[in-house]
Amino acid sequence: MLTAFGLLAKAQRSADTPLEGGSYVYACNGISEGADYTFFVTANADGTGVYDDDLTWEFDFIGNTTGVIADDGLATTQILWNEGASLNNYYVWLEVSILGCSNSIRLEVAPQLNNRVAEFESTASTDCFNKEGNSFSERIITLDNNGQPIGAAYFPLNVEFSVNGVSYSQKLQYDDQSIQVDEDWFSPDPTVDNDVLVAITSITDKDGIPIKSGTSATYTHTIFALPIIEFSEELRKKYLIDEGAFAHIVTYNPDGIGQSWTNRISTGTE
Repeated sequence: MLTAFGLLAKAQRSADTPLEGGSYVYACNGISEGADYTFFVTANADGTGVYDDDLTWEFDFIGNTTGVIADDGLATTQILWNEGASLNNYYVWLEVSILGCSNSIRLEVAPQLNNRVAEFESTASTDCFNKEGNSFSERIITLDNNGQPIGAAYFPLNVEFSVNGVSYSQKLQYDDQSIQVDEDWFSPDPTVDNDVLVAITSITDKDGIPIKSGTSATYTHTIFALPIIEFSEELRKKYLIDEGAFAHIVTYNPDGIGQSWTNRISTGTE
């Protein structure tokens, strides 16, 4: 049992350099069925300085840390590495025992800072009310710990955001890093200016690890009202336009290119 355990013990990819804010699974296989197991974390490689999960703030075990090995020979636990964990290195231990014999194995873990940031490319934009539709999109910029764009391996990102206070979520793809805001979510009024406030509430990568919101986490899209066209009573009388007539302004160039343009009033249809 113990030889196989020692040779086959492995943690998932990147679990030895986890990002702060992320939860990672630590697993070991090849353990004899029926063995008791315990996971714990220490400050030192010799097993001293055992952390009390109830007291420490650097990490939290998620789920059980003890159990009995089933017929799959597998022992697993999950650890959430909290903000500030990158200040230290840790040793994740697995101890197993059966029939009075015991053995243990450890994995050194060096948590990494998680200063990844996501924010809107701009904070404001304007447009005129469009009778054909007023949906819009806005690009989100993502940066890793080194200030470079977050790589494709971390996508799709899950974006939680609000539109005028109502919550929505979308998947952000690597080749299209924009969120789509549907007109039905804010129902613009063509007679007044409409401010649509979009705010990022949270973003996580494909593994559920959080990405911090940057300083430009809110975005305002203003849709201007349609201009009002109305003939005054004085204008109606001047051109003898009655209520039943259809009046419109016709702009044309009677003399061709290079000549001045004039405005005329006509009644009826063009």
